Amino acid sequence: MLIVIWLVPPMMAEYDSQPIVGNPKDMDAVSAARQALLWIAGGLIAVATLVFTYRRDAIAQNSADLDRDANYTTRYTEAIKQLGDLSVPIKLGGVYALERVAHDSSRDRETTCAVLAAFLRHESSVQALRSGTDSRLPVHLEAAAAVLGRITQNHGLASAMVIDLRATYLPGANLEAANLEKAMLSQSVLESALLSAANLAGAQFDGATLDGADLTGAVLHRSDLSFAVMRRIILADTVGHSATLSNADLTDSILIGADFSGSNFAGATFVRADLTRASFVGASFHDANLSGADLQGADFSNADLSGCVFDDAILSDETKWPSGFDVDASKSELPDNSAYEAEWDDDFHDKLA
Repeated sequence: MLIVIWLVPPMMAEYDSQPIVGNPKDMDAVSAARQALLWIAGGLIAVATLVFTYRRDAIAQNSADLDRDANYTTRYTEAIKQLGDLSVPIKLGGVYALERVAHDSSRDRETTCAVLAAFLRHESSVQALRSGTDSRLPVHLEAAAAVLGRITQNHGLASAMVIDLRATYLPGANLEAANLEKAMLSQSVLESALLSAANLAGAQFDGATLDGADLTGAVLHRSDLSFAVMRRIILADTVGHSATLSNADLTDSILIGADFSGSNFAGATFVRADLTRASFVGASFHDANLSGADLQGADFSNADLSGCVFDDAILSDETKWPSGFDVDASKSELPDNSAYEAEWDDDFHDKLA
């Protein structure tokens, strides 16, 4: 390279085949040519250096990615082994190990959620746990449900990902603010579960048991809770447009400020339920039982209330009815021993005797 820089400029500087030695103008031309070649050579070297550095960094990054993926795979495999162990503390460690994998690896996140859901289905099936004497959820299953909820809440899932928790026994499970959109929870037992602020849009709860569950502020758009047992459930400020709750049992439930516009409550039971300031615009309550329910400020505008029973319901001037509806015509005379009395005394049967 140095030889080229030294010899080529004199050749470039020759004009009219005259010798360059001793000619000041030609010497200046030689120097300028050499300087230009130096700049060109420097640029080529810089480009070559950049290309080399880029290739080296790319190889290093690829190697680091492979090492990281291998690390994730190892951690994932070990966590799966722990889930299959007979020891509860080791199972618990496997659950939290999977949570770390889901946090660190976005590529493995949905697989981790699917594994946790399958783990819950297997370990907490309704038949397996209800046959025992202890109705409490084992600690490793409590953790698995909570971890599943946190992963879906903090990282979200692809729209095609559906959590399958059908026929699982999860009383008292903590799924607060979980993203369980379109989740399958049919026939599951979620008594006293915490589902406040959860996204349950399009979820399937048909035939599920949700006695005493807390769904305050949850989203239930287009969800299916038909034939669900939901006694004493809290649905305050819940939003569930076009949801299906036909033949659901909502005895003693709380729906204060809820919005279930356009939903289907045909055949549902709302005995002693609190529907204060709730909105049911355009909803169907065909053959529903609202005996003893608190309907103060509730909005039933354009709702289908055919066949409804409103015996002993608490009304107010703020309660809105469909045009032309006569609530008094929907009341009937009930005997003193009504099935809608509050709670029987513990010694009721002794008194009968």
